[in-house]
Amino acid sequence: MPLWKQDRYSQIAATLPVMLRDADALVEADLSARHVRGRLLHLVGWLMTQTRAARVVRKGTFGRLKSPQP
Repeated sequence: MPLWKQDRYSQIAATLPVMLRDADALVEADLSARHVRGRLLHLVGWLMTQTRAARVVRKGTFGRLKSPQP
């Protein structure tokens, strides 16, 4: 996905819901397309994790995060 390489996350945010909806529709029509939806869901999860990590680093909150105490 070239958009993430160019840090164009607002465009990704607009595109992914449509892609997820299309992937769901594809699976409803043909169960053999589940791998397509699975790969897309994996990508979405990865992007969410990466953008959250980047946001935390930019805000400088890593030092303020504390590990849960037992």
